[in-house]
Amino acid sequence: MSDDLISRQAAYKAFSDYLNRNFIGEVSSQTELNIGEIASIIKSIPAAFDKEKVIKELREELNLSDAEKERCARENPLQFDSAKGYANGIANSIEIVEKGGIE
Repeated sequence: MSDDLISRQAAYKAFSDYLNRNFIGEVSSQTELNIGEIASIIKSIPAAFDKEKVIKELREELNLSDAEKERCARENPLQFDSAKGYANGIANSIEIVEKGGIE
C-alpha cells in the first residue's frame, strides 16, 4: 500500500456511502457502535501534510527571495536574474500547493 495523502473527509464519506449501500435496514445498535468507533478512528488519523503550514513557509521564503531580488537590483545586477528565477519558482510552488495537485 502506498503512502498517498488522502482526505479524511473523503475516506469517511466513502465509508458512510458504502455502509448505506450495503447495510440498509441491517444496522443494529451494536453495529452502530462499531461504525462510530471506525468513524472516530478515521477522524483521528493525523494529517500527513499541513497545506496551510506549507503555504505559510513558502510565503515567508517568497518574502525573503523578493528582498534578495531587490538587493540584487541595487547592488549586484548580475545576480538579479538568478534571484528573480528563484522568486518565480517559489511563487509557482505556492500555486501548486494551493491547488493541491488537483486541476
